[in-house]
Amino acid sequence: MIVEYHREVKQNSEEDVKMIRRIIQIDREKCNGCGACAEACHEGAIAMVDGKAELMRDDYCDGLGDCLPA
Repeated sequence: MIVEYHREVKQNSEEDVKMIRRIIQIDREKCNGCGACAEACHEGAIAMVDGKAELMRDDYCDGLGDCLPA
């Protein structure tokens, strides 16, 4: 299982507020299909699809990294 973070930056022009959120990226080529990341994701952002982990809803990702290997 390979899970990495990338950052998403959103800027609200009305209030000039910038939000930086860490979102995981899953390399399907390196995924061994163990399902540990999907099981560890309490938000339901990751699911197993055709035996590989896939980020289903990036808006559900809280960025805390429970899905990352220790």
